[in-house]
Amino acid sequence: MKVLQSLALLFFLCWIGDVVSAYLPIPIPGSVISMALLLLLLLLGVLKQRQVQPVGDYLLENMGILFLPSLVMVMDVWPLLQMYLFEIVFIGIVVTIVTFTVTALSLKALMAWQRKRKEARHDSPS
Repeated sequence: MKVLQSLALLFFLCWIGDVVSAYLPIPIPGSVISMALLLLLLLLGVLKQRQVQPVGDYLLENMGILFLPSLVMVMDVWPLLQMYLFEIVFIGIVVTIVTFTVTALSLKALMAWQRKRKEARHDSPS
């Protein structure tokens, strides 16, 4: 029974996300709005983790099945993808390198800022 209630709750949140998405002036997927709404409700304490845990566990255990429709879609458009395969792979590699570089530089700057802040705290008179 708890699984059905949990599933009904998630379906309700998905429906609300789709309704909100339909009325927004910018294209935000209903699933993204639903996840944000679920996060907000969990953070505010309106929902408890135990209320969505049964379905969440089930979905995590069977996550591989959720990728099958995407795989079938890729197989359907494979001739089109073959035409642009080099470009797609190239863009993927460039974006990965840029992401790693920006992340590393951001982390380096953050660590330097924290080090200066810590030194300033120790140097200031108490």
